[in-house]
Amino acid sequence: MTDVLIVGAGPTGLVLAHELQRRNIEFRLIDAREGPEAYSRAMGIQSHTLEVLEKIGVLPTFLEKGRKAQEFSFLWNKKTLTFSLKNLDAPHPYVLILPQSETEAILRKNLKVEWKTRLIDLNTLELPSGEKEEVSFPWIVGCDGAHSSVRHALEMPFRGSKLEEPFLLADIKVHTSFDFKGPFIFLSKKGFGLLIPYPLENTFRVVLPGLHEANTPQKLTALIKERGFSHPLEVTEISILSSFQIQRRHAAKFRKNHVFLAGDAAHVHSPFGGQGMNTSIQDAFNLGWKLALVIKGGAPETLLDTYEAERLPVAKMVLKGTTWMTRLLTFSQKRCPPLFYWVFRFLLGSQKRRKKMGELISEIGISYAMNPINYELLRDKDWKGPKSGMRAPDCPLANGSRLFERLKSPKFVLLLFSKDPAFEEAIKEEYSEWIEVQVVKGEAIRQKYAAGTKSLYLIRPDGYIGYRSQSFKTEEVVSYLLKILHPALLRNKS
Repeated sequence: MTDVLIVGAGPTGLVLAHELQRRNIEFRLIDAREGPEAYSRAMGIQSHTLEVLEKIGVLPTFLEKGRKAQEFSFLWNKKTLTFSLKNLDAPHPYVLILPQSETEAILRKNLKVEWKTRLIDLNTLELPSGEKEEVSFPWIVGCDGAHSSVRHALEMPFRGSKLEEPFLLADIKVHTSFDFKGPFIFLSKKGFGLLIPYPLENTFRVVLPGLHEANTPQKLTALIKERGFSHPLEVTEISILSSFQIQRRHAAKFRKNHVFLAGDAAHVHSPFGGQGMNTSIQDAFNLGWKLALVIKGGAPETLLDTYEAERLPVAKMVLKGTTWMTRLLTFSQKRCPPLFYWVFRFLLGSQKRRKKMGELISEIGISYAMNPINYELLRDKDWKGPKSGMRAPDCPLANGSRLFERLKSPKFVLLLFSKDPAFEEAIKEEYSEWIEVQVVKGEAIRQKYAAGTKSLYLIRPDGYIGYRSQSFKTEEVVSYLLKILHPALLRNKS
C-alpha cells in the first residue's frame, strides 16, 4: 500500500522522498512537468541545509560539485564591506553555491519520479497518456511550488502581495581579473545589482532591478558598471536573460486533515538573502520523520500538528526578513543610495550583531517554541546548555569523531554523558525501535552542552533538541516520551 503521495519533484519533494525512503515508507512522487528543468532559480545552499544533506547521505556529491562562498561583499562608491561566515559555529561555515538544477539532479538519484503526471483533485491523477487514475492516499504532501495544485484543491488562502518592481536576471560568462570570494551587492546613484559566482570559472548570475534592454554583453557590462561595480569585469556571453517579480505570500495553514503543504506551495518570498530553497528543504525535513513515525504506529497523529506549529512561524520570519532587505535595497536605490551600505556597516560593527546575522543567514539560529515535543523541566530553566527547541550544535568527541556523525540515524538519539545500565535498559526496552541511546565522552562536548555526569539530551531525528534533563530519572523521561511516542507495550496491544 502506498502511504504518501508527494506532489512536486523539486528540492522539497525530493528531500521528503529521501526522508520517507530511508524509513521504508511507501510513496509515489509525481510531477506535472515534462521532466527535469535546466533553468535554476535557487543558487545558494546554507549551512543548516548542508547538515540536512549530510544526514540523508548525499553531502559529499554536493561538496564536490559546489563552490564554497564564505564571504558576502557590499560595494558602494568603491568602498567595500565584507561579511564572513568563517566564525560560524557549524561544520560548514559557508554557503555552497550550486544551481538548483544540479541540486535536484543529485537528489533524484535512486528515486523514481513520475513525470507528466498531474493532480486534478485529491482523488484524481492525470497520467502522461491523458488517462485519469482514481486514487486514494492516506497522506498527501503538496511540494508543487507557488502555483500549487494541491493548495488550490484545498482552496487554501495564499496571503500576501507582489512587489511591483520587476527585476532582470541573467546568467553570464565574464572576463575579470578580480578574485571573487562570494556574492557581491553593489550600489550607485543609478541603483544596485547582485553578482553571484557560479562553480564554473568566470560564470555568474547577475540580478538588477528594473527592465532593461541589456540584451548584449556590451550593454550588460555597461549596466553593471553604471550600478556601481567598479572592479574589472567584462561580460562576454549571456546564456539566460529573463525578468521576474517578487511575490511574498504564505498559506493560511500548512495542514488540512490528511493534506500538507511544504516549500513554495506553502510560502514564497524575495530571493535576496538566499533563504527560499533552504527554508523549503527544512520544511520537508521537519515533516518527513513525523509523518513516518505516525504511519508506522510509533506516534499519535497529534504529532503532525507540530509541523505547522513549528514551520509556519519560520516562514513568517523569513518573509519578514527578506522583504525588509528587498525594500531597503529598492528604497535606497530610489531615495538614498548610500543607505543600504550604511545600514550594513552598522550591522557589521559589533561581534554580537555579526554573530546574529550569521545565524540567521545560515539558518542554524532557527529554533522552535516549546510544544509537546520540545520540553524541559522548570528546574532546568537556568541551565546554560542549548535548550529544548534549539538545533543541537556539532562538537568534537573524545575519540576524534564529531557529534553529527552520531546523529545520522533516522531515529531519536538519547545522549548520555555517563553510563547507567539500568536507565539505558529501561529506555531501550520500550523505545529501542525509535530511540538510539549513545554515551558520549570528551571535555569539548561537556562544555558545549554544559553537561554534568547525569545530564541527558534527547535529539530529534531532524537534529533539534526535544528534551533535556540533569538527572537520569526514568519516570520523568518516560513521562515526556509518552506524549510523543507509543511504547512497545502499547504498540503490541494494538
